[in-house]
Amino acid sequence: HAIMIKKPPQAIQPDSLSKLKTAVAELPLMTGKQRCGQGIANERDDVNMNTEKRKSVEDYLSSFPDKQRNLLNQLRALIKKTIPQCEEKLSWGAPTYMLEGRYCLQFAGNQKHLGFYTSPTTIRQFRTDLTAYKTNEKNTLQLSWDQPLPEDLLIKMIQFRAEEVRQEALK
Repeated sequence: HAIMIKKPPQAIQPDSLSKLKTAVAELPLMTGKQRCGQGIANERDDVNMNTEKRKSVEDYLSSFPDKQRNLLNQLRALIKKTIPQCEEKLSWGAPTYMLEGRYCLQFAGNQKHLGFYTSPTTIRQFRTDLTAYKTNEKNTLQLSWDQPLPEDLLIKMIQFRAEEVRQEALK
């Protein structure tokens, strides 16, 4: 639906302007993600491709198919059990966990994986345990929808990250 102008117009005639306004009005509205170049192909888009604004973590989780929702709920329970004093909220469009008023952890369901977001220090600390998984240097661990959660490893990572946040809060 792009409008291409091959040469600069001399003047737009009233009937041409009316046609242009009609054509623009008929273009589909784009979401903020699409305007930023993060449309459907982006790996952070939800599995069900539902881009409506969610109001709670429960809304977020209920938008996923059963298989994905089960893993997401397992991870949620693991986080809450490991650091029960954390505050859960929906932030940046995904379940986010705050500790002592600071960002601690986040997870998100993506098309091809479950993303677990922690900190660069946590990823570095567990790099030898994470060799079987896709990670990045920033903060991300990608977990397959087709595999059980590595609960023991995740508990250690959650505990490490919680202590890191507590130490940051003391500074």
